[in-house]
Amino acid sequence: ESIVEVGGRPIAFTILGYEGVTVEVAYDGGYPSLFGPNTLVIVDGVSGIGGRIDASSVIIKHENEFVTDPEDTQAFAPASE
Repeated sequence: ESIVEVGGRPIAFTILGYEGVTVEVAYDGGYPSLFGPNTLVIVDGVSGIGGRIDASSVIIKHENEFVTDPEDTQAFAPASE
């Protein structure tokens, strides 16, 4: 949803979860090359101040890795143009 950068390097971002819930994430490590807006991520970390996640790792997941039922595809992947 939003990415905060310092010197052109991401240091924090907001993720949008189910039912519109947003979570702030702080991360000071290396980001995968595919990281960017609207990227599906898995974040590993601990709860920080105000519900923020202080992440120890960020992993990019591809849409097809989340789909367990082909009929659920639209719930996990953006619509095709």
